[in-house]
Amino acid sequence: MVIFNKNISEEIVDISRRIYSWYKSGIKTLSISTCPFNTNTIFVDIVSYFVSERKKVLYISDEGYQEKKLLDGLSNKYKHMTYCKLESGLGECDINFVKYKHINNIEGDYDLVILDDISNFSTIDNRKLRDIYNFIISKSERIIVYSLEEVTMLGDKIECTPIVTKKPFIEPRVINTRIDLNKDIPYILYDYIKWFKDNKRNLVIYVPNSEALENVYEYYSNKLKLNKVQIKKVYKDKNNKINVLKVKDKATFIITDFKEISLEGTNIGDAIVLFADSDEYSYKQLMYICGQISKTLSKTSEILFVANEVTNTIDKVRDVSRDFNKMLWEKGL
Repeated sequence: MVIFNKNISEEIVDISRRIYSWYKSGIKTLSISTCPFNTNTIFVDIVSYFVSERKKVLYISDEGYQEKKLLDGLSNKYKHMTYCKLESGLGECDINFVKYKHINNIEGDYDLVILDDISNFSTIDNRKLRDIYNFIISKSERIIVYSLEEVTMLGDKIECTPIVTKKPFIEPRVINTRIDLNKDIPYILYDYIKWFKDNKRNLVIYVPNSEALENVYEYYSNKLKLNKVQIKKVYKDKNNKINVLKVKDKATFIITDFKEISLEGTNIGDAIVLFADSDEYSYKQLMYICGQISKTLSKTSEILFVANEVTNTIDKVRDVSRDFNKMLWEKGL
């Protein structure tokens, strides 16, 4: 029997109960769809139950710190569990963590598999996620898929509201312009940038590739002539980590082509996505960018999508973001 922890939010308790109901039903697959960077503590109860029954768990995710949050929750419920990070072979621990890149090296069968594409910035598309699901399903007695969109039509399904923050999921504002963003910016964007500067905001500016990074950095550094702003350039291929010091007398603008860069531990609260209509941004990447900003501590975060054309992808991001907020509103959160 699962004993639910009443000290956590009612929403987590509700999802935990629904996960346990799925387990009791005997259905093999459970799909949980939710917003990017939602919490993985919804799995604490079901994983601790499997561990207490001496059953083996495989936890698949991308790189990140979220496995620590899960382990912290589990350690409060079950003191004698073992866990390990698995790169190949058979997992021998109670909980075996494996990254996407190692999944094809995994051997053996597992009583519960959790495929978590939510807790960290996802670096794979839905086709690859579906391939992982199809590979691992034969090795799993039961499997939970935690993702932005459904990966399989099989099994039971749950929609989970944003839990990590009480503020709304940030819906992007779209600026449509004919201006070549490599060389200039529209007046309305300049007004936003001036506002960010005057209010000493820390901002990340995403661009789709290294060529755009050089052009935009050159423009913002030498032609825009902004005072009291420190402008930094972060390359995708340098494996850089953003380090924004809390400078009190000026704003900080980070310009990067690294869409998956982690903002964890920084004091960045706003974002601009330049060339948002570029094919080099996927729907999933744009949603995870919105998710990163939504979980910041700032109460007045802004996300701007700047594009020459409002694409179906941009419209979808706005619509889905609005749907997340509708779910929050309907539940009174």
